[in-house]
Amino acid sequence: MAKHHKIDREGIASEIASRTGKADASVPQSAFAYVPPPSRRGRAGLTTYHEPAVLQQLKEIALQNRTTQQKLVAEGLNYIFGKYGRAKIAEE
Repeated sequence: MAKHHKIDREGIASEIASRTGKADASVPQSAFAYVPPPSRRGRAGLTTYHEPAVLQQLKEIALQNRTTQQKLVAEGLNYIFGKYGRAKIAEE
């Protein structure tokens, strides 16, 4: 079984330098930065855990209604917000 080693950023930079023959092993920090797609900028993730049947049913409803799971969850959040007298601010 292959053993996996964790390589840090400097280790990656050194590896790149050794393979390319360049003496300068510095790699800009931005080369390793995750850049979110425009649709996710300014937003935060929300993770919940449910039985697999729940996810399957959500997928089926999204498919049958030609929409996304994201929009269905936003619709559900807005329903909850309304129920508790809050502004319906989840973007669908």
